[in-house]
Amino acid sequence: MTDFWIYSGVLVAVAASFIVFPIYQLVARARGNNSLLGLSGEDERQHQNVVIFRERLIELEAELQQGKLDAETFEALKEELEESLLSDVSAPGGGNVEINRHPGVTQDPMLGGRTLIFSSVMALIVAVSAYAAYFQWGSYDEVLQAQTGQPSSPGHAGTNTAMAEGDVNALLDQLYTRLTREPDNVDGWMLFSRSAMKLEQYDRAIEGFGVVIELFEQRGQNSALVYGLLAQALYFRAGGQLTHEVKKSLEKALEIDPDEVGALVLMAMHAFGIEDYTTAIQYWQRILVVAPDHPAKASIEEGIARAQQLAGIDPSDAALAEKAAVVDGVDQTKNAGITVTVSLDPQLASRVAPGDTVFIFAQAESGSRMPLAASRHHVSDLPVTVLLNDATSMGPMAKLSQVKNANIIARISKSGQAFAGAGDLEGRVDSVGVFTRESVSVVIQTVL
Repeated sequence: MTDFWIYSGVLVAVAASFIVFPIYQLVARARGNNSLLGLSGEDERQHQNVVIFRERLIELEAELQQGKLDAETFEALKEELEESLLSDVSAPGGGNVEINRHPGVTQDPMLGGRTLIFSSVMALIVAVSAYAAYFQWGSYDEVLQAQTGQPSSPGHAGTNTAMAEGDVNALLDQLYTRLTREPDNVDGWMLFSRSAMKLEQYDRAIEGFGVVIELFEQRGQNSALVYGLLAQALYFRAGGQLTHEVKKSLEKALEIDPDEVGALVLMAMHAFGIEDYTTAIQYWQRILVVAPDHPAKASIEEGIARAQQLAGIDPSDAALAEKAAVVDGVDQTKNAGITVTVSLDPQLASRVAPGDTVFIFAQAESGSRMPLAASRHHVSDLPVTVLLNDATSMGPMAKLSQVKNANIIARISKSGQAFAGAGDLEGRVDSVGVFTRESVSVVIQTVL
């Protein structure tokens, strides 16, 4: 750590010099120490004469104020003092010297000592404050570790030992211990939770995702992704069962973002596991629409092909979408559906761009705000007409056919996210019959 102390010491010394040097110059003038002011030879003698003149003049003024001299005597002595100075500076080589009665330097004999003490104290304060601030908010331990290659704290020591031994569980324990001291470290909690998932420590993952959700919501961030991950952790802990807790997390994820991929993946996987292949196909196809560059695209396409084979569905069948909407042998599109035509108020056209996202969805009149059916478009598509039914539902636990009436909402999202935000534009029609095959028109005319 020698380099650290050398470099930091040089920086502190430079900073202190900005305080000490100007004060030192001031003291030099007060004492007449001309060698420090860059004067020599004749100039130094002339400067000394001026200093003596000023000191004597100050003494005369003090005697006048104290009543030791009357005004007439003061003026006579002053005139004599000035003539003496002019005689000295008029000598050959004397040059011109400006006589300034108020040079800006107090001729206090104690000035030098007090000023030097003050400047020394200020320099010490600068040094102590700089190091104190660095050790409080800086990264001294990381510097130490980087230069020595050794752990800078017991926590780092444990981590390095764990890495050497390949003990990932110990690493996770070390991370958890650190996070208990840094409860607002959202990135750390996310890393901890994902790592716990990979180690199949679902209780710890659930705890971590819960903390991340709380932090996200405190900061007004989109927590749909984390709710989807929490649902997966709950699902695996329950042994692959779609429990009430799992459904609640899924509903919350899709309420915030109807296209939350993690939630859709889980529902597709569950549907395939219970041999509901048409529903699994529906979810996987939806994922490929909302996330065409999904890293698991090849696996999803393989899952679709496998589900089609098991369900006896011809992949080339043009009616695949209608077949995928058949659940339990009943075509839900014939029983529940609302035709929605969405348009934009011309007065608001200047507030949107052609590429802005348009969400059209149906919600239950009361209870959960999770969309029961949804369709996604762009402003350039408006006006547009869509059919909301069980083919566009968000999952087996939330279908349009499960309610008698629904609220229809059309929203232009400036952020591209499904949840409402300031500046978004919206239109809605409430209490629309689900089984009456109604057609409604929604005009987007409200700015949130």
